[in-house]
Amino acid sequence: MTVAEQPVAQEKLPPEPTKPPLPSLVQAAQHGQDVVVPLSLVEQRDADATLDIAFSWEQRVDAAELRASLEKALSHFPCCAGRFVKRVVFVEPAAGVTLKQPRLCILCNNAGISFNHCPYDGKRPSVLGPLTGLFDRAVGTANKADGSDAPLLRVKLLDCQDGQILAISFSHGLADLEGMGLFLQAWSRFHRGEETRGPRLTTRGSFWKAP
Repeated sequence: MTVAEQPVAQEKLPPEPTKPPLPSLVQAAQHGQDVVVPLSLVEQRDADATLDIAFSWEQRVDAAELRASLEKALSHFPCCAGRFVKRVVFVEPAAGVTLKQPRLCILCNNAGISFNHCPYDGKRPSVLGPLTGLFDRAVGTANKADGSDAPLLRVKLLDCQDGQILAISFSHGLADLEGMGLFLQAWSRFHRGEETRGPRLTTRGSFWKAP
């Protein structure tokens, strides 16, 4: 009498850990020739600082539509999708005086900005509460120019239980709060289906004039 062979239990392998999706890069819908925009000495000094702002609302905004309008806005604000580089450029420190100096510049090459859409565990935090962890911090600072392909502007859309949060982080060398406000106004107009004019690119200051 033969004994039936018992099936050998196969060892269960642990599931592979799920990697979080990487932030995708959003580029301008239209891009012309690459332009190098030198920063002034004051702007260059501020370039290592990062500014963070956040907006919160109850209704749901479609992420795909938000991204599409962002692509249109970037077409009119190409510095946002650029990168810090170090170049030797001609500058005019005073009227009638032209010098050749090494400067931190923004290369408007449409390398893209970071756009991340992800869930948020819980309700929207209070305006007065801690905002730690909401932002993808912009790291394209002066010290990393030519050594990193880090975006100067990072956008994060979080889906909460009671609404959404739009967290924006950008290098101070890219813009101050007033300049970023102009960009956000243009983005909002495109999202509403309105049109806007493009900025000039002679300097960073003129670049941020209202379109």
